[in-house]
Amino acid sequence: MALELGMSRGRPLRLRAPVMIAAGCAGDATRLAGASWLADVGAVVTHSLTSRPDRSSTVARVHEAACGVLYDPAPSGPGLEATLDRAWRVWQTLPAPIIVSLAPESASELAAMLETCSSTPAVAAVEVNLDLLTEVADSRPASEAVRRLLEGLLILSTVPVFVKLAPGYGEVELAAIAAGAGADALVLGHGWPAARAQPRGGRLRDYRLGGPAIQPLTLAAVERLASICDLPLIACGGVCSGAAAGELLRSGARAVQVGSAQLRDPETAARVARELAAGAPLSD
Repeated sequence: MALELGMSRGRPLRLRAPVMIAAGCAGDATRLAGASWLADVGAVVTHSLTSRPDRSSTVARVHEAACGVLYDPAPSGPGLEATLDRAWRVWQTLPAPIIVSLAPESASELAAMLETCSSTPAVAAVEVNLDLLTEVADSRPASEAVRRLLEGLLILSTVPVFVKLAPGYGEVELAAIAAGAGADALVLGHGWPAARAQPRGGRLRDYRLGGPAIQPLTLAAVERLASICDLPLIACGGVCSGAAAGELLRSGARAVQVGSAQLRDPETAARVARELAAGAPLSD
């Protein structure tokens, strides 16, 4: 079940399996060094990185929910260059390729980040996370903010570029913009919009819902987008078994990403890949 993406790039991405670890579930991936099961995984996506260090969040970012997990998708950490300096040598030793997730706030930031990633040999591909733009967008419609961000920039990258679309934020229109800008694939899925009451009667805080409960929502979104979009789709949302992954692949996805299930069992993506290779049956 090998898969090739971004074949027109100078360094196309070749996956031994159509199963990846989603952004936010393995940190910068350096802790995976020595994990023998990683050889069964197609690729690992890093947590989303900004161009500058951001450690502003003081609120717990992940909470258990009855049907999965609630999480805050806002990126935080040491920033792109510090992460690359720390991690690239380790990445070169891993059996799975590394996809760097980028969370740019402007076109100039994205251009610089793409240049940096293209010049780093251990970076196999990049995933552009549109979350900051589709939720805030500086008071402009999300589609206009995304168009300004991507237009004319994605062709600059020598590695494949995936664009990650959050469900519920006009993904059909954004997919067309990403395709026109030269994206090599679309990642459809993130947690779905949700909220959580804060302790001691505080106001609701926005989160995303992830877990097995959202797989049917992801399934419907993938089928809808696959019918109108020619770009390869990578489905992310609710994948915790080979059967769940198989349904998404049969609905039009070319690959899947395993997210919140990794937080419970770090070997989930490897198990899903093995189940798919063995011909996993459909879910009940």
